[in-house]
Amino acid sequence: MLFLLTLLIACLAGRLFSVLVHELGHAIPAMTFTGQSVEIFIGCSGKQSDTVNFSFGRLFFRLNPVPFTWLSGLCRFNHIGTTFSQKMIIAGGGPAISLVVAIAAMVTAFYSASSQTFQMFLLIFAASAIIDFFWSILPTKQYTGVPSDPICYSDGFQLKWLISAKRIPVDILEIEKIRNEKQYAVAAERLDQLTPKYRSNPAAVRFAAETYLLAGRVEEAADLLEQLAKKELLTANDFYNLAIAKTRKWNTEAALELYRKALKINPNHTFALNNLGFELLGLEKFEEALPLFNRALECDPEFAYAYNNRGLTRIKLGEIDQGLADIRRSMDLDDKNAYCYRNLGIYYLEQNQITEALAFFQKAKELNPETTLIDELLQEAMIKINKS
Repeated sequence: MLFLLTLLIACLAGRLFSVLVHELGHAIPAMTFTGQSVEIFIGCSGKQSDTVNFSFGRLFFRLNPVPFTWLSGLCRFNHIGTTFSQKMIIAGGGPAISLVVAIAAMVTAFYSASSQTFQMFLLIFAASAIIDFFWSILPTKQYTGVPSDPICYSDGFQLKWLISAKRIPVDILEIEKIRNEKQYAVAAERLDQLTPKYRSNPAAVRFAAETYLLAGRVEEAADLLEQLAKKELLTANDFYNLAIAKTRKWNTEAALELYRKALKINPNHTFALNNLGFELLGLEKFEEALPLFNRALECDPEFAYAYNNRGLTRIKLGEIDQGLADIRRSMDLDDKNAYCYRNLGIYYLEQNQITEALAFFQKAKELNPETTLIDELLQEAMIKINKS
């Protein structure tokens, strides 16, 4: 009886640790490359209800308390800004670490002078890790049962996408290099040279949509994502990018809905949290916007834009000192952020300190001529100066 109980505990512990190690193989490079928070789900397929939650820095764990559910895991993060090679490392990190630890555990079990109980655990752990390797490396779609995110693509499926993306007529990595040098218009023009064949590859379509957005060609970006939506379910980042396109076309209602869809799939999508809050701030829905900025800063405590937006929101709610402190914190993190100067200008304008407001608006305009409402704010300040 004692042996059976020990075997059961070893099986459950081995399974938990092998799933955890596999997901850490994704999470650690994801945190390294993105600088953002990462979530690991074990036994809950992306669901956050009824889970045991804990965190270490930017790494958040969601564990189903029922041991017999520990058959699989999920790593969720924002891949915005990552290169194709980084995506390959993140996707392949899970299977790779599973294989490595399986070999290490078997070697230790056979050649160490450990107790029989520990050797049994190592062999169970190794077997579980090998199962993880083969289970994840096969290019499959797995149904999660989560209405907001019903399909989870295996590591092998994602690697297949990325590898096939490299086979499109023009070298996508070369275009990516151009984009990383912030030559967005040139990168978009290079994408125009591709034949329509690349649109059969979801990874290439997503890359192209992001590139068109960065180049300011929102119509092409929206068209690509809307066509993609007819073929497969969109991800949180897809909804986020489509929302940006709608925002730039001044379709605020559509953008709000799309940001919310992104957050249903990934509640910790810091960019969607910040942008949804920004849209609500523009609609003067300050009480709704504030929790979104708070959540974005919980996920990323050094998110300059979220500090800045929360600062203006707090000022609008009458929390002047806290709001100014947030904006100053944002400027400490990114002193080239035009919106910091714009928001300080708004504060001084409302305090009827027009000269100071005008100076901040002019600085914002200098840093980014496309800063939202900056021309209207400059005009308002000039009118007030002329009247004084």
